[in-house]
Amino acid sequence: MSVIKAEKITYSCPGGRRTGISDVSFEAEKGELTVILGPENSGKTAVVQLLNALALPTEGKLTVCGIETDDKKALRELRKKCTVVFDRQRERFFTATPGDELNFSCRYAGIPKKNVLECTEKAKAFAGISDIEDTDFSLLGEADIIKTAAAVCLVSEPEIIIFDGSTSGLKASEKAGFFNMLKRMTASDIAVILTTTDSNDAVHADRVIVMCEGKKLGEGTAREILSDTELLKKSGSEPPFAVRVYRDLLDADAPLSEIPLTMDELVKEICR
Repeated sequence: MSVIKAEKITYSCPGGRRTGISDVSFEAEKGELTVILGPENSGKTAVVQLLNALALPTEGKLTVCGIETDDKKALRELRKKCTVVFDRQRERFFTATPGDELNFSCRYAGIPKKNVLECTEKAKAFAGISDIEDTDFSLLGEADIIKTAAAVCLVSEPEIIIFDGSTSGLKASEKAGFFNMLKRMTASDIAVILTTTDSNDAVHADRVIVMCEGKKLGEGTAREILSDTELLKKSGSEPPFAVRVYRDLLDADAPLSEIPLTMDELVKEICR
């Protein structure tokens, strides 16, 4: 079931500080991870702003969770159903610790006092922050900040969670935990959107949308898009590391067949 439907949407960012988008159409489904891939200033953040009704399309039609984003009367409901973990999320917290932030978010969402404990415990367990709930934000690393922000999003029981550039500050060792959290979300029928400049992040996606200079250059499964080196080159994105190694091995006349997206797949292909 589609929870996002963008039909030929166009948007010009005020002042030209960020790249807008032009004639972009796509859909996103419940229970799927959609990755929007592109270099800096390709229009990814403009899409996020439009999805959360922080800006409105100048042309086209955008429907999120059955709500047209220009419906001002439904704005609060839309942002409850479609939540965002923004870049520089640390600066957006209102309290000192993850536990306090969750309690604050429950009050802001209007959750009855008798249900707050159940709500916060569920969100903490889901995001994996039970062991840091009393730790000051100033002492937490980027991975824990993102997990806390995700837990805050979960308080409102959203249909969509958007992560805008959330992997950019993560170490390679932290990304596995991040993508495991996203898997738990999609398994719970939440639609997850991730914007990234790194094609290695996109290997986890059910669907990949390639952006460049405000335009959608391609859309398809992770394997379809990430094995298309010409498309990625045109967009200014590098293929995943495993694909680059595979191409180098082919150039050296190695007897390989199926294109791997991950290092595990590459090793299996080499060992056949």
